[in-house]
Amino acid sequence: MKNPSWPKAFAFIGFTIFGLALAYYSTAIATAGVTAKILGTDRSGDWLSTGSAVLMVGIAAAAVFGFLARPDRHLFLKPMVTRRAAHAYGFDFAYEARPSWRVYQSLLTFAAIIRRDLERKPGFQARDMIDLQSFIWVQGSPEYEA
Repeated sequence: MKNPSWPKAFAFIGFTIFGLALAYYSTAIATAGVTAKILGTDRSGDWLSTGSAVLMVGIAAAAVFGFLARPDRHLFLKPMVTRRAAHAYGFDFAYEARPSWRVYQSLLTFAAIIRRDLERKPGFQARDMIDLQSFIWVQGSPEYEA
C-alpha cells in the first residue's frame, strides 16, 4: 500500500532542519556584526570572526535544538528572562555566559521546582516543558510586569 504522505513528511523535516540551520547561521552572523561593532577589532585589526560570534550566542542557541526535538524533556534558555524569573521566584540560578552542563542543570532544577510547586495547585499541572517555559517567560519578561 502506497502512502503518498511520507515524501511530504520527509520534505517537511528536511526543510525544517535547513530552516533551523539557516536561522542559527544568520543569528551567528548578525551577532558577529553587532559584536564587532560594539567591541571593535582584535589586535591584528581584523573584525571579530563568525566563530567568536557562535561562541557568544552561547548556551541559548545550543539549548534550542534539544527543546525543539524533545519539548517534554528539554528547555530553551533565554538568559535575561530566566535570570529575572529565578530572582523573582527566589531560586539561585547558576548562570554564566559560557555553555556548560552546570548552567543547563540549574535550568532543569529550576523547572523541576516550578513543576513541583504547580502540581500542588489544583488545575495548574504542567503537561511538558513548554508549559514550564511559558511560566518562566511570563514570570521574567518585562512585558508582563504589573
